[in-house]
Amino acid sequence: MSIPRRAWVEQIMGMPISVQVRGPLARGPAAEAAVARVFAALRAADAVFSTYLPDSDISRLARGELTLEDCHPDVAEVADLCEQARSRTGGWFDAALVRQTVLTAGIDGIAFTKLDVLDGFDSIKICTGYRLDGREIGHLPASQAAQARLEPVYEDIEGWKTSTHGVRTWQQLPAAAEKYVRRVEELINCPVALLSTSPERDDTILVQNPFQS
Repeated sequence: MSIPRRAWVEQIMGMPISVQVRGPLARGPAAEAAVARVFAALRAADAVFSTYLPDSDISRLARGELTLEDCHPDVAEVADLCEQARSRTGGWFDAALVRQTVLTAGIDGIAFTKLDVLDGFDSIKICTGYRLDGREIGHLPASQAAQARLEPVYEDIEGWKTSTHGVRTWQQLPAAAEKYVRRVEELINCPVALLSTSPERDDTILVQNPFQS
């Protein structure tokens, strides 16, 4: 006997978002209402954080039309978290934190955006863990006091001198860029499904179809 299921798809954040519900209540009004709330939350996040919508808080902030105080409170919260991450890792990719997130959230593919900002570096650092009071650890501690004492542990990866800006196929990437992406996958225990090479939406490489197992 097959398990009842229903799928919904909406175009949000510039891409199709699919939600599937399985079980005896999949075709009932409760499931439909729950999925509607999911899509509403995603649309609300897009209205605030989209870099493509001209009237989003982020777009208006970038143009100087809003101050951080004028934006939705979530923008200030995310900005503060970004600053904490930058202070903790020097702005380099934090593989330890992403690995922890992948494990706890059950993520099976990530979108790695704007690879092109790394063009031109002789060496690229990846934060692989932290040093806390002289002891190396591989996770972000829950305590804010402990987080404030962390020192990043870096691994150096060879950079590339060739531009990746606007590249749309994996084959066009420099060998060193491919090596960097594969090393990130190893460190976070999760594949890179989408790879972008500019702020433009079309400059995206589908490395692995996230809808295929």
